[in-house]
Amino acid sequence: MSVIRRSRSGRAIPTLELDFESGTWSPEERSQVMRRYEVYHGTGDTRLAKFAPFEIDHNPAGFKRYRQYLTKIGVAAGRMPGVSAAAFERFKGVLMIHLYAAIGNGPGCLYEIIGYRMHGLTKRQIQETLAFAFLNGGAFHTNDIAEAVSVYLDAWQEDDDPDAEQPPFPEGWKTDPGVFRSGIDVSRDGMSSSDVAALKAWYERMGGGVPPHVELWSELHPEAFKPQRARFEASLGETLPAQLYPLMQLLHAAYMGWPGVARRAMLWAQTLGVKRDYAVTALELAFMYGGESRMEAVLTEEAARILLRWKT
Repeated sequence: MSVIRRSRSGRAIPTLELDFESGTWSPEERSQVMRRYEVYHGTGDTRLAKFAPFEIDHNPAGFKRYRQYLTKIGVAAGRMPGVSAAAFERFKGVLMIHLYAAIGNGPGCLYEIIGYRMHGLTKRQIQETLAFAFLNGGAFHTNDIAEAVSVYLDAWQEDDDPDAEQPPFPEGWKTDPGVFRSGIDVSRDGMSSSDVAALKAWYERMGGGVPPHVELWSELHPEAFKPQRARFEASLGETLPAQLYPLMQLLHAAYMGWPGVARRAMLWAQTLGVKRDYAVTALELAFMYGGESRMEAVLTEEAARILLRWKT
């Protein structure tokens, strides 16, 4: 596999110049799109994005509308003062890498890692994203991710990453591992009454109340529940802002059609000071897959109330 290296100054990903009034593709338009998938999301060919030439050949009007749709997903960034286009792209990159890793889409995961490395994501940030995906997707899906991305990650020299002083995410977002710590005593087996109280307090603090599984699993299988919770608390937030985690969860939940998980993720995001437009973008990234049928599954009346009352 050829490895695309990213210089410290970055590599600009060119804007596509497409005629959206036409449902056909000119030779120049096709060439632009193929180069984008080959170079900026690939390893010199379209094997990671086989859908692109297929759609141009067999669904030209639909694929033109798809490319037009993608230009609209990022418009929320323009409504948020102080948020650079680069910061917005890094936010989207983490979410997409996590989603593809959590659902076991190996080629898609590599496709996104290559592209968003060029937007400034570091190797350690991507590794932390994949660690969260392992928690959410499990070993079964991680097998496919490991097969797809191991060679690329092994060849990635961390000194190729952008300068550390470069602000990588929106203003006000910061790494904070303590956000994920409930205060349970991970050195002792089982869930003591103080452990249960600490975990309940964490859920109350993060918003949305205490889910039923906390008390239930503390009673039925405390020996397993403690290390399961420790997995969540152990390695998150070291290189990625805490604000990204509920948004990763929101995209994954929306993609899977889990309205309850999506609701809690939105409330966690609010607690961490995330602006509503980021949640809207996370949801829209899920709505790329399934369109209005997925919107109907996730945007329940309760979810709609949370979004409409969100302090922007």
